[in-house]
Amino acid sequence: MTRPCIKRLNKLVKFSRKTTMIIIMVCAVLVTVATLVVLFLTPEQRIKGRIESLAHEYYEEYYYGKFTGSVPESNLESLMEKYSEHGFSEVPLRQLLFYDNGKHSDEADEIGHYCDINATSVRIIPDVPYGKTNYHVEYKYSCNF
Repeated sequence: MTRPCIKRLNKLVKFSRKTTMIIIMVCAVLVTVATLVVLFLTPEQRIKGRIESLAHEYYEEYYYGKFTGSVPESNLESLMEKYSEHGFSEVPLRQLLFYDNGKHSDEADEIGHYCDINATSVRIIPDVPYGKTNYHVEYKYSCNF
């Protein structure tokens, strides 16, 4: 073999080794991340996180607009102030899953596997200044994890 061919062959071997090492390191990182997710993201954390997300979406995108739209502007603050003490009525998980023509009905089986969708509920409590995102939620879980 001629000298230039050997140099090209050496460069190709070095490039192949570097590429192989990079691929091995990326795979090791992906396996580590996947393992950590499986270990630390338990069904309880996943389901509770999903219920919390449903509660926030329900209030911000559905209930708040309907409630404020049905109350005269002059009475809104005093009415919200009244609800800020004890919150609105409890909303069962079933309602969070099936409001707005069954918007989240596809999740009922998975969540229902762990939680009683009739006994699990949330209570939304508005906070000053009573805007769409000014509230906190109390959760009442009836779940088996």
